[in-house]
Amino acid sequence: MAIFGLLSSLMSRQHVPDRVVLELDLSQGLVEYLPTNSVTALMFGQTRTTRDVVDALERAAQDERVVGLLARITPAGLGLAQLQEIRDAIRLFRAQGKPALAYADGLGGIGPGNGVYYLATAFDEIYIQPSGGVGLTGLMFESVFFQGTLEKLGIEPRFGVRGKYKNAVNLYTQRQYTPPHKEAVQGLMESQFGQLVDGIAESRSLDQDTVRALMSSGPFLAQDALQAKLVDGLAYRDEVHQTLAERIGQEAERLSLFIYLDRAGRPHTEGDTIALIYGVGTVQSGKTSFDPVFGGPVMGADTVSAAFRRAIDDTEVRAIVFRVDSRGGSPLASDTIWRETMRAKQAGKPVIVSMGNVAGSGGYFVAMAADKIVAQPGTITGSIGVFGQKKSDCRRTRSIPATTPPCGAATWTSVPPSGRSSTSNSTGFITTSRPKWPRAEIWTTSTSCRSPRAASGPARTPRHTGWSTNWAAFRSPCAWPNRRPASLLRLPSRSDSFPASGLLALTSWTVCWAETAKTQPLPLGWPYGPASAPCDPSYI
Repeated sequence: MAIFGLLSSLMSRQHVPDRVVLELDLSQGLVEYLPTNSVTALMFGQTRTTRDVVDALERAAQDERVVGLLARITPAGLGLAQLQEIRDAIRLFRAQGKPALAYADGLGGIGPGNGVYYLATAFDEIYIQPSGGVGLTGLMFESVFFQGTLEKLGIEPRFGVRGKYKNAVNLYTQRQYTPPHKEAVQGLMESQFGQLVDGIAESRSLDQDTVRALMSSGPFLAQDALQAKLVDGLAYRDEVHQTLAERIGQEAERLSLFIYLDRAGRPHTEGDTIALIYGVGTVQSGKTSFDPVFGGPVMGADTVSAAFRRAIDDTEVRAIVFRVDSRGGSPLASDTIWRETMRAKQAGKPVIVSMGNVAGSGGYFVAMAADKIVAQPGTITGSIGVFGQKKSDCRRTRSIPATTPPCGAATWTSVPPSGRSSTSNSTGFITTSRPKWPRAEIWTTSTSCRSPRAASGPARTPRHTGWSTNWAAFRSPCAWPNRRPASLLRLPSRSDSFPASGLLALTSWTVCWAETAKTQPLPLGWPYGPASAPCDPSYI
């Protein structure tokens, strides 16, 4: 009996009812791709992808058991190209004569809701709660320029830029938009605004001038949105369910769109084999992974290249679809991936690139050799130049008192309390102070040291023992006898996954300041210790 009950349970979970209304809930958001590892599983759980929505709607459009679609529309942080892909899939579903209704508590309310409303207009009808609103407010692009801030901190960013429209560095080197920067931002904004206007006007049977006027006068309260024909009714969730039930005429069970996909399966499961390779996130050397700091995947050149090689060697693979959603990254890693796309073409296997929200800079580099490139109107793509950076020269300086650490230990000591300057006899490379700065705990590490008398002996293995949650002060090379800079690094929460050697690589700037108190300057030499320091710096 127990076995029979288990089999019945398994069968019921795989069953799609004879008449079913699918429910799409976007409140949890969507992602383009997630690497399959424990970190992403822990952070994102059952988060679904854009492809899941598109595949499920395509399958449902041809499934006679599916009689309708009801979607709860919420702000989900989707890009314009993602919204357009989902809109296309919804229109394909509706083209089969199946009703599709959207409802929401509010579509942006009194805040911006351009994207969620744009998505909602793909449905036959739109409903919001009587207490809701529509945040159709138009677009505004804004940039924060840090040059003045960096000057006050004594930081001089140094970039090499090729291409006048490569404006990412302008945020650190300028106080306002340069003409090319403004031209680029204005052009992008007008293009996206025009696409929103066109889509809304077509879907709501309004002329474009009317839509532009509505965007200029938004946001709208619920009753005003209804009068402006932006929505079809004011109703609560249960009332919308009743409306759809009356529309389809007979009773039907309700089923999540994603559960339906799991049970019914994806479309295009028969025929020739086509490899699907994802290239999502910042392009870097190494393996594809998840970046917990920026909350997104990393396109690892080793992983993507290996996937291409497997597809090339697999005799059953007839073609390769390369899905790219990346703002770029390492040119060397991009070049590595580009080479594999060329090898695939030489092997007689066409490469078709499908672009997501962004395929720019290195993200375009990896795609440009493809036989075909397919993108949405809202995709941001192309390459407008390159830039490089290095640490700044010291503009304002401060002598940093220090002691020579004994062989065998090296501790980044704490910044003294506000208003006090000190030197230390502890096992520290440096101690430094800054008036009104809070006390900070600094990374502590064991070093690989050898005394002068035992230079030929084996070095001890470096290890890290803990780290701080505050600002850390590090010595950095400035070749001036009485001046020593300090790079500022904000360390994240406690973790054992960062090696000590990775800390200094994370710093971007060098900052120097003047010290009024008399201090003993460090002699020239290895930048992280006096010239006479007996420790081997190789662990850095």
